[in-house]
Amino acid sequence: MPRRPRVFLPSVPCHVTFRGNNRHDIVRCDGDRLRLLDELRRATNSHELDVHAYVIMNNHVHLLVTGQTVDSLPKAMQSLGRRYIAYFNARHGRTGTLWEGRYKSSLVASEEYLFNCHRYIEQNPVRAGMVDVPGSFIWSSSRHYAAVQADDLVTAHEAWLSIGETEGIRRSVWAGLVNAPLADAVVGVIRKATWAGLAIGEDRDCERLESSIGRQVTAGERGWRKGRPRGQ
Repeated sequence: MPRRPRVFLPSVPCHVTFRGNNRHDIVRCDGDRLRLLDELRRATNSHELDVHAYVIMNNHVHLLVTGQTVDSLPKAMQSLGRRYIAYFNARHGRTGTLWEGRYKSSLVASEEYLFNCHRYIEQNPVRAGMVDVPGSFIWSSSRHYAAVQADDLVTAHEAWLSIGETEGIRRSVWAGLVNAPLADAVVGVIRKATWAGLAIGEDRDCERLESSIGRQVTAGERGWRKGRPRGQ
């Protein structure tokens, strides 16, 4: 089966994930984590990609990003992979690929799922049993939003900035959201869409996004009933 073409759009948030080949670790020490963050910062700054949320687990990474151009995400990911894998292989005496195939990316179809994806990312270490609350995990964006430690990699999405009139109110509102576990059904929607490279959100929101951009980002035939060939 041919791979589904990925869709990149300026100003539309995207959930991105990549993991180690055969689920092997992509970081083995704090030095690796710091280098991965440095290379991510370099790549996203160079290619106008805003990072709203991230988490670095041992064998995979999740990002919530918005590109300013259609090439922002693919170019940033290409740069990150090239530079970090060269570093990792040299440091650990290995050769060959590090990522498990292509990184996965999914457009986020609504503000509701923008927040859901953000929470999903920062709650990853909690679901893995590594910490009790997201803010206790230092290798994610959670401490930035909790005002524990500023992180210049992170750019808050305008939707996050709209949840309160002041910084204090925003952080209080967000703490209530990010510390509340996501429903299993929501986690399932995010995982299924990300694995398939489909838009993330409720059906109505995904249909609306698909119709507005004229590209297939859902699993069915919605949006392709007007005589437009699939894949164009």
